[in-house]
Amino acid sequence: MKNYVQRGETVRVTAPAGGVNSGELVVIGALTGVAVTDADAGQPVEMTTIGVFDLPKTAPSIPAGSVVYVNDGAAPGADVMAADDVALLSSPVPIAIGVAVETAAENAPTVRVLIR
Repeated sequence: MKNYVQRGETVRVTAPAGGVNSGELVVIGALTGVAVTDADAGQPVEMTTIGVFDLPKTAPSIPAGSVVYVNDGAAPGADVMAADDVALLSSPVPIAIGVAVETAAENAPTVRVLIR
C-alpha cells in the first residue's frame, strides 16, 4: 500500500502545554495515549496508544470491565473516571480512553486500564 504510514502502537505528537512526563496520560483532542518519554511543551514526544497501564483515578471505585473516561481538555497525567462519574468532568465532552481490566477499590489511587 502506497499510503501506509505505520502500525500506530506508538505515535509521535507535540507535547501539550505544561509538557509531559514518561508514563503520564496524554490527551490531544480525541487522541489519547501514555507518554513514552519526558518532553517539554511544544516538543515532539512518542506516546503509546495501546496497552495496559496503571493510571490515576478520581472515581470512588471503578469496576472491572468499565469504560473509563477523561476530560477532553485534560492536562498530562490527568485522572480517569468511570461512566457514572462523567458528570464530574469540567468539559461537556468526555473521552473514552479504554476499559478497566481490574476493579479499582475506592481507596486505590490508580486503576489498571487497557488503552485502545
